[in-house]
Amino acid sequence: MSLGSFTMWGMLIVMGFGVGLTVAFNGNPIGAVQDAYPSDRVKQEALRRCGVADPQFSRFSRDDRENCYRTYFTASSQNWSSNPNAW
Repeated sequence: MSLGSFTMWGMLIVMGFGVGLTVAFNGNPIGAVQDAYPSDRVKQEALRRCGVADPQFSRFSRDDRENCYRTYFTASSQNWSSNPNAW
């Protein structure tokens, strides 16, 4: 076996191991991407604003997303309730 084949197979094994660990510890990696990039426009806007406001914000962190939604939805509901001309 040549050194190139050995390196290729070694890297494939390491990547497979990494994918296995990700699935074992984080569940569904495709679901994590879907959560980080939701199809709901309101959630997209909330994540965008949180990313602009806080450079440490990570949309891939479940806790960061939950805090972002909590902050954004609380602030937006307060803005709607205090604005009589909102509708």
